[in-house]
This record gives sequence, C-alpha cells and structure tokens, in this order.
Amino acid sequence: YQPPPVADHMPLASGLKPDDLPRKIVGSRVQRSIPDFRESQMFDKQHMLKDAALFKGRSFRVGWGPGGMLVHCGKTIAEVQKEESTKDNSRFSILPGTGQSMTSQSGWTVHLEKLNVAGYLREKDPTVISNHTEMLSVQLDNSESTMEGDCPLFVPSVGVEGLHQCAEQMKQDLEDSENHPDHPFLEQMDNVLELCVALWGRLHGLPEEEDETGGYNCQHSRREALSRSLMTTANHRIETEVKQSRFKGNNHLLRVIAYLSGRKISEACIDAQKSGDHRLALLLAQAESHHCVRQYTERQMIEWSELGADKFIDKIRMKIYALLSGQLVWRAPIEPYTMINTCETMDWKRALAFHLWYFCPSNSPIHQALLDYESGFKGRSPFGIYCNPPLPPYSEGVLDCPIEEEDEDHMLRDTCYHLLKLYCQRAHRLDRLLNPTSSTENHLDYRISWHLQQILQSLEYTHISPYHRAYIHFNFAAQLESLGLWHWAVFVVLHIEDKNSREAAVKDLLYRHQTLKRDVDKEEFLVDKLHVPERWIHYAKALRAKHENKAHDEALHLLKAGQWNTSHTVILKHIAPDAIINGNHEYLKKFLVELSNP
Repeated sequence: YQPPPVADHMPLASGLKPDDLPRKIVGSRVQRSIPDFRESQMFDKQHMLKDAALFKGRSFRVGWGPGGMLVHCGKTIAEVQKEESTKDNSRFSILPGTGQSMTSQSGWTVHLEKLNVAGYLREKDPTVISNHTEMLSVQLDNSESTMEGDCPLFVPSVGVEGLHQCAEQMKQDLEDSENHPDHPFLEQMDNVLELCVALWGRLHGLPEEEDETGGYNCQHSRREALSRSLMTTANHRIETEVKQSRFKGNNHLLRVIAYLSGRKISEACIDAQKSGDHRLALLLAQAESHHCVRQYTERQMIEWSELGADKFIDKIRMKIYALLSGQLVWRAPIEPYTMINTCETMDWKRALAFHLWYFCPSNSPIHQALLDYESGFKGRSPFGIYCNPPLPPYSEGVLDCPIEEEDEDHMLRDTCYHLLKLYCQRAHRLDRLLNPTSSTENHLDYRISWHLQQILQSLEYTHISPYHRAYIHFNFAAQLESLGLWHWAVFVVLHIEDKNSREAAVKDLLYRHQTLKRDVDKEEFLVDKLHVPERWIHYAKALRAKHENKAHDEALHLLKAGQWNTSHTVILKHIAPDAIINGNHEYLKKFLVELSNP
C-alpha cells in the first residue's frame, strides 16, 4: 500500500483571512520579583532535608572557570558592599560595578570576577613569574619522562639531588624577593625545604652506605642537622628579642634565655660575662655537657626552694636555671609549689628545640624529642599543657586553644611538624601534610604542596591516593594558568597518573591558550622539553581558526593534525569553490596534494 500523493489531496481552504486569526500577546504574564529571604515561605526551613525546594531552594552552585574566574551570586569578593548598596540596579555584572538593573534583590545578583590566589600574585609581576618558573625548571631537570601511547608521562627522579637543587634555588629566590609581599611565604617554603634537607638530604662527612643503614652515627648526624635547621629558623626571632631587651631595663637575662632558645651558648656566655654575671656564665658553658651538671643544678634549685630563697630570685633567672637542670617545667617541692615554665613565651619550634637540646639526653634520637614535645602541647605530661602547639606561621598567636586528643585529625598543624612526623612515622598521612592551610592562609596557593609532593615522591613516599595526588596537580596547574604560565601548567598535568585524565587536561590547556600566531619559545618547549605531540598543537590551532572564521588556516592545521576527513570537508566547503571560480588552481592543489599522500 502506497499513500496517495499530497498533490492529489490538497487541503480545503478554511475561508479565514489573516486578520481573522487571534493575535499573540507578548509579555502578558505578571512579573513577580523574588521576595527577601526573611519574608519568604522558605525562611528557617532549610533543616527539612526531604523537601529539596526548602533545603536547596536558595542555594547557588559556585562555578569556577579557567584563569581563576569565579561565577557566584551575592556580594562580590573583591569588595564588601554596604547595606545601602544592596538595592543596586545590577542583575548580571562582569567585575563589580558594571551592568544594568533588572531587580532590586542583590542577594540574587550574579557576578563574574577573577580571583587571584593572593593580592600580590599577579600575572604582570616579574618577580612572581621568575620565582615560579625557576622552581619549575629545577623540577623539570630532575624529572623522567616516558611515553604512554602518544601521551607523555613525567615522574620525579628518585634520589635527593632534586631536593638539594630546590633548596638552593629557594634561597636564591628568597634573596631576590627581600622586599616583595611574597617574602613571608618564601621564608616558610625555605624553612620547609631546609628541614627536608636536614631529615633526608646528604649528610656531610657521612658515607652514603652508612646513611642508608640508619645506625648511631646517622641518627646523631640527623639530630645535628635538625638542630642547625632549628637554629637558622630561630635567628630572626632571637635578634628581635635581643633588641627589645634593650628597652626593658637592659636585662641581660632576657638576652641570655633568647640566646639559649637558638643554641647560641657562646653569645649567652659573653653577654653574661659583660654584665658581671660570671657564675651564670660558668654554668652556661656547661649547658650541653655531662648529665651530672643537670643533676647538680636541679639539686641547687631544690635547696633554694626548701630555704625559701627562690622567692627572692628573678623569675627569668629561675627559668635559665630550670633549663640548665633539664627541667622545662619546674615545680617547687614544697608549698606554695611555685611553677616555672620555660616554654610559655616560646614559639613551637623553639619549644621543640628545648626538648631536643636541654630535656632529652644528648644521644637520644629525634623521635624521642618529638614525643616529649607532643606530650607537652597535648597535655599528656604531668604538668598538663605547657608549650604552644605546632600552628602554621600565619596563625601563631592567633589560634590559642587547648587541644584534645580526639580532635587531633582536624587540627591545624604546621607543614614542618608534619614532616617531622613523617620522618618518625613513615605511614603519616600525606594528604594532611600537603594541605595548603598547613603553610599559608591563601587556600588556593599550592606551590608548597606541589613541590613538596614531588620531593616526597622522589624520596619514595608514595602512600597518597591517586585522587589527592591528581587534586594537587589540577589545582597548581590552575594557579599557573591564572598567572599566564599555561605552558608550565602543561608540565604539571603531565604528572597525572591516569592516561585519559592526563591527555584531556593537556588538550584542554592547548585549546584554551594556543593561538594562530606561532610562539616559537612556547611551542619548542612543549614539543622538545615536554614531548607533547605536534598534532595536538595543530589541532588546537585548527579549533582557534574555526572560532575566528579562518577556513584556510583551519584546513592547513587540520592537515598537519592528521584530521584528513575534517580537513577535506573544510576544503570542499570553503576553499575549493573560491579557488575554482577565481582560477587559483595551484593554491587548491597544495591542499589536495597533502590529502593525496598515503
């Protein structure tokens, strides 16, 4: 059965004229504005989890774009708006302050703005760009590449050579950025790398074979290396305290205890002698000598307490004697049980140093000092909590709260403390160590996290999930992309373990940033250094040409990318007709010759 042709069964005319048809009315729906949240029926009903409209009705999904672009509703992050400005006339704006009014409800205003990792990390800052590229160059020089199909994969070279080169480069960057706003962050990164060198780097004067065995000589050398690192870290604070003591009655005892916190025994002795305190200078010279000196000093303090003489002795002098006796917290044996705490004004690193130098025996390993310090700030000692917790530099003196054992997994800790824990316990969690908040208040700054992850991987610390590892790679690549270093972001994402994710990340970067104008330096870097296939670059250029309506460039780069069918379609649709009409056969032949090659 075949249906009848339409021409033989034409529909009959209805007889209606065009004017008889009803007219469509546009905009007849009543426009209702969104009420204020406090006046709406949804107010204070977000706890009703089973009703999605109440639970998520006034929420907004934060949208991140490339280069640090953020789409969000509500007030802008760039500046805090005043209450009277909530009735601005903006519904959609690109960067605060632009756009036309469509509603008076600023709580639903959508903003598109670029967020910098920090206010001073900008694309046009040569110091910032130089610091990033130099450290990445060191990582590239100490990486190994393999090909997984047609996609390269980079992994850090095993060994400590990369660690030492990163530490040297960071010291150079620290000197070059002395007056830059990024200097405090570089100081923290320098302290982290210096601690890594002390714990895992090469030991001077010790054969590599003996270092691997972990004998007594190795433990003692690591202890001394850690001591030097703690001394270097404490130098700035000691200098500040020594200068401040000049304005506190020129009390030499304040300077002495400051010198002791940095293991500057000679400076403490000289200062005591200059002040005429010769007996104290004699004791200071024996600060790290035989344990008998500690016992005699402790006995002297007990006798002072029994005679009541300790009431007439300066409290700071008593702190010094308690430190020399190996007692970080001294409690008098008789009433009124006077308490002397030597760590109460010390930051966590100097408190740890007190445990390492004056509390533990001189031949004890690092983990013993760390355990004693943990007992001090967690309250597991007989004296409760007597020293400061290991908070990051930006929160020292700000977060001062007691620490409960059950909340340990959720507490903020310094990266250096996590490194010490990792050295003492190889199974320490790397995801907590590599969290940016353990080093900087800028939660989007992944410099320390990424470089430290590479260093730890070269030291064969790999007990971190692929998800967390890729998470750090993606975040640091986004940070580099926001600074205009997208070609270095390609190097970062080439460390992702999963081949499909790695290939997609590289291609996305090329698609977003590759231009038709050839950048020789970047393209040679991508091809020669990173081993990115050239056809990926040409395909990205073809997409750019298509976006810019340049058919000739699109066809050319599609040919170089090996996309024969797509290129043939572009040639037939856009190039061949004009070439044939204008008689430009030679120009058309160049494309067809490429297509005819086997």
